Amino acid sequence: MERVNLNWLEEIDIRLSAQQSNVVLISSSDYIRISELISFLSKTNAEIYIADISVQKLYQLISGQKNEVSLDTSLLTKIDSLLRRNVKTFVIIINAYLPHYVNLLNDYLLHWSQDAELYKNESKVFVFTDTSLYSALLRRLVINIEVPISLPEERKAIILNSIKKLGVKADNIDEVINITAGLNLYEVSTATLLSVFKHKTLNIFEYRQFKTEILNNYGIEFVQPTRGFESIGGYDFLKQYITQSIILPLKNPDSAKLYGIAVPKGVILFGPPGTGKTYFVKALAKEVSLPLLQLDPSTFLRGIVGETEQRVKQIQQIVESLAPCILFIDEIDQLFMGRANIVSTDSGVSRRMISMMLTWFGDENRKSIIIGTTNYIESIDEAFLRPGRIDSLIPVLYPDYDARLQILSIHAKNKPVDVEALKTIAEKTAFYTSAELAYIIEMSLRKAFIQNTKVNLDLLSETMKSIQIDIEERKKLLNKYKTFLKNVNLIDSEAFDRQVNALMKEISSGIVGRGI
Repeated sequence: MERVNLNWLEEIDIRLSAQQSNVVLISSSDYIRISELISFLSKTNAEIYIADISVQKLYQLISGQKNEVSLDTSLLTKIDSLLRRNVKTFVIIINAYLPHYVNLLNDYLLHWSQDAELYKNESKVFVFTDTSLYSALLRRLVINIEVPISLPEERKAIILNSIKKLGVKADNIDEVINITAGLNLYEVSTATLLSVFKHKTLNIFEYRQFKTEILNNYGIEFVQPTRGFESIGGYDFLKQYITQSIILPLKNPDSAKLYGIAVPKGVILFGPPGTGKTYFVKALAKEVSLPLLQLDPSTFLRGIVGETEQRVKQIQQIVESLAPCILFIDEIDQLFMGRANIVSTDSGVSRRMISMMLTWFGDENRKSIIIGTTNYIESIDEAFLRPGRIDSLIPVLYPDYDARLQILSIHAKNKPVDVEALKTIAEKTAFYTSAELAYIIEMSLRKAFIQNTKVNLDLLSETMKSIQIDIEERKKLLNKYKTFLKNVNLIDSEAFDRQVNALMKEISSGIVGRGI
């Protein structure tokens, strides 16, 4: 076969020449990669067939045109008969990305891989698929080709060719090459055409929007934080800790490097429901002025099941191409649940994808910053809770008196509320969450609005009594956290103990959250 300046095709050429196998598995779902292989194989004297396993159709390529072949038997049986003729035959199987199709193919590919008759005829099978779905035995007997999603020079060629055909000039080619990192060649072409048709030029925002839409399809969305730490009541020691350990190194990377301080790779905020963990993350992103990508675990896992391994790698590359950025994973325990607790109903796809995420998060070259929140820190896989993936666990527990007063005051700001009454409520709401304190103000304001009066202590007390909390259960939860964290080195014990001790001191002083 003729050599071309494409490394993955060169590798196929060399390994076929060495008669390593009759079967080549190609990790790609990019239509342009399929076209490249067809063009490459067309330079030989072989008959070329294209089999679309997703629709069970077979085509013969004659003079560059696809001609459908009628099937008098099953698709794979027909392919087998074609390969066994005394004619050099290449069959390209496309769209073999789902486990169902892989199961259909596995035995045939195993048989073809080392078949003497195929070696004699020089017949070969090329499959565009997800190589991770096949048995270990098959992967040892075939040629596995990892195709790059896209290289800078390839993206440049696609972009230049597109704007040349459309008669458009652009002086920001290098910027576009960088912004399209993570897109496959077909997507680069599509994004370029969209940009030119909409803006008559290469518009950077259009490319960003295109990447954003890809991420949205997989449960990852851009979030634009509007408020910083000034909007969070209390938790002064927690703000200070986050500022010193996370924000300062991010804002001053050169200075941090001089002192040997590593820019954080990831943190997890944990604590009871309603304590404001999500709010903290968004405020943090505002403070450091970094893009915030929010990943919804359930949508993400639902979106990647049935996708190729390379598609998941593409998502990673797109996120990294936007770095430095914060990847926020709310309820991160859903994504990295302890493996013993996972009940897989998808042939292990979720397990493989989570394993890939662990590899990505542990990559020393990762530039994105992972920030997760969870109510169930004890449920997270221990493999995730290690340095390199996560730098520290930060407790966000029930607010103390000062924090409660500030939270109440923030929600009552510029509203008809008796400020002095807030102090009394703050004293009586030990072990209440931030969300419950906000509810007290909100519902009291509704009642005052109906009565056309100012929110006073009576209204606040009435609302407070409607909230039933079990202090003993909440104390047990804190002890549960404490027991789990004894074996974890990432926790800031001082921050955790300070919060717990402050709450316990309030309880021991006779201040309880059971009304007035």
